[in-house]
Amino acid sequence: MKRTQSAFALLFAILVSFAAIFLLSTPINRWIVAHPDWAEWTATGTYALILMVFFSVNATLQGRQAKHQAEQETALLAFISPPFRLLDAAAGILIVIIILLLPAIRLRFLSMPRLAITLLALLAYWGLLRISRRRLRLVCTRHHILIMGFDARIRIPDPNGRFAYANPTGILAYNRIAGYRLSDTEATLYLLDENEAPIVIPVAGETAKQLEGILAMHRIQRWYPENA
Repeated sequence: MKRTQSAFALLFAILVSFAAIFLLSTPINRWIVAHPDWAEWTATGTYALILMVFFSVNATLQGRQAKHQAEQETALLAFISPPFRLLDAAAGILIVIIILLLPAIRLRFLSMPRLAITLLALLAYWGLLRISRRRLRLVCTRHHILIMGFDARIRIPDPNGRFAYANPTGILAYNRIAGYRLSDTEATLYLLDENEAPIVIPVAGETAKQLEGILAMHRIQRWYPENA
């Protein structure tokens, strides 16, 4: 996958978030001065809203490179993304907790407004992940496997790949695949870089045979046993 695309999406989302803080700071401060009883609700809610903006901008930009590539190639097969795991949401959940609860941790006091808004923010982020799950697509072309769509997951920088999640948005050339295993419900493509998570494709029946044909065309070997 193209890490530069992921880094660009993340950087741009951060810049948009800072711009949102700059634009909202004056009216929000005026509101807080006029309504001091709602100060914590307002301040925490504003940061929660900006976090959702950050996640949404990052998610929208993640798959742009793969989408652009898809416009230049012919799709041979298309698949939906498999269900997300808890690991897929870990980085986003951690960001929400740190941003919204860190002040309370420092003061050793967790107020009801901050707790309530944090829980709402986590639910909102979970909603973005559900949208991502429905919109992510894996497309096999003659030269690449493209993973594209709205992707609200956040990749944790990890050179050892211990926190890598499957199917990050981007472009995967077939020559980066070391081998694959095929079960009754999915195909698992293992990459040459062992620090990257494998690509998991929900596939069965005739479509599985078509995928095998595409992989065989690129001389990618099927590994046995399937449960290894």
